[in-house]
Amino acid sequence: MIKIALVALAAALQAAEGTPSYALKKDVWTKACKATADLAKVPSQALSNQNIKANNLHENIRNGLRIRIYMAIQQGDKNATAKFAPLAAYTDDQTKQILGAIEQSNKDAITQVQAASFTHGLLAEFLTLFAGANEGASSHGCLSSDNAGAGDVVAGAADLKIKEALCKVEPEPVEPVSQNFEHTTDRSFGGLETATAHGSTAAGATDKCRLTTGTTTDNFIEGTGTLSGTLHHGGGALTVTSTQTMQGALTFAEDSATRTGQKQLFKGWQAIQAARTPAPQYRQPSLDTMKANAAFRS
Repeated sequence: MIKIALVALAAALQAAEGTPSYALKKDVWTKACKATADLAKVPSQALSNQNIKANNLHENIRNGLRIRIYMAIQQGDKNATAKFAPLAAYTDDQTKQILGAIEQSNKDAITQVQAASFTHGLLAEFLTLFAGANEGASSHGCLSSDNAGAGDVVAGAADLKIKEALCKVEPEPVEPVSQNFEHTTDRSFGGLETATAHGSTAAGATDKCRLTTGTTTDNFIEGTGTLSGTLHHGGGALTVTSTQTMQGALTFAEDSATRTGQKQLFKGWQAIQAARTPAPQYRQPSLDTMKANAAFRS
């Protein structure tokens, strides 16, 4: 999953650098969006696997205690000891093996979740940067509608209705300098000022900058008549407003986790912290301890 996400990111960056047009290929865009959603599932999958092993460990410990309590009740009966001592030793051995497996898989899970969160951050940053460049491209800026990177699209009800000149950010013929993609009335998010000529802006319609049908789980660019817009990717979204020139820094602090588009990253961070918490050290109680237990005396 992480490998696929990295391939999608690398392909997207290569597509942006290897052609004079900065229009993004449609399949690269959709794969990058899907990768962010897939990566968000990694922490829950890793923790689910650990929970299964923890349940097995708990059951083995309980079995070992039951056997020893029974042997203690028999007060050293030779037959009981001969019959159940090997079982107690077996549960001890199984417990040690499970503990060893959990320790190693904890390390693997932490590595996996850390890698997923890092890659998720790279993809989110890439999507944000492209959203800004797309917004300031010419007077519109759109996604490429095909995998060749071409911006000239044949008009049709199911196509992105755009022209090549409206979907490129041409490189400056001078030494590159830093610049802001400004939010102005003629460069509003997604080019909605020409919606009348190119289609409706309603969800499910075919305005020139909408990538999908616009449902809550799709990947698409959505704008308003004002100077703000939202870039949807899977279950999350990145928001750009008129007071921003870039997406806010991606952090894992709890207060910022409530910001749109950062909740999945925060969940990944939480999973890492939980996985880092040392597991309790389980030790077999002594016979005297078990005899002193109220359950034993009853």
